[in-house]
Amino acid sequence: MSTAEGMPLAATPDGAGTPRTGDGRRRGRLGWAFLFSDIGTLYRRPRTWVLHAALAAIPILIAIAVKVTSAGPPPGRGPQFLDQITHNGLFVALTALLASAPVFLPMTIAVVAGDTIAGEASHGTLRYLLLAPAGRFRLLVVKYLTCLVFCVSAPLAVACSGIGIGAILFPPGPVTLLSGDTVSFGDGVLRTGLIVLYAAVSLAGLCAIGLFVSTLTTVPVGAMAAIIVAA
Repeated sequence: MSTAEGMPLAATPDGAGTPRTGDGRRRGRLGWAFLFSDIGTLYRRPRTWVLHAALAAIPILIAIAVKVTSAGPPPGRGPQFLDQITHNGLFVALTALLASAPVFLPMTIAVVAGDTIAGEASHGTLRYLLLAPAGRFRLLVVKYLTCLVFCVSAPLAVACSGIGIGAILFPPGPVTLLSGDTVSFGDGVLRTGLIVLYAAVSLAGLCAIGLFVSTLTTVPVGAMAAIIVAA
């Protein structure tokens, strides 16, 4: 069956027909609306901002500790780049990213990823999300994309806080790379942004594991603990 313009129709429960292209566009709009709504829900939760504040506090504590010491940290002690902080404040962000990568960043990802599906199940809203127009596949895709957004914002909070406190407490200036080359401060900030993206890609795998674990239980805390153990 087709319309006067020759557009194919899809059968509907009332026997009428609707253009398939229009139905696909409607589903696409609903999918984007679902994604933006889920991201908005995540960033409206106080817990999300507490996690960001905790991550942002890491470079602040590092910078204050280095500033308080009179001669600075001894070479070869502590995280990499720690002995370079007094010479350039940008190294506060780099040191904080390295210090938070093994434990703190995976822990925050575990909290968010573990709550994706298990949290909806514990609150009794999962059955409603599984109904049309969401569906199971779209629900998983939206939840994973929401986690990926957090994977970017978490290390970004560390980097921005580190750059800010580093510029306040220590002199900003050209950055000497591990290769021995020297780049401008602006180029150093750009490279720090690339490190943030690299960290986000690294956390994306843990986010996928967390989403899978979250589908296996209705207890968010149990999923979070399992993800931390996996990390």
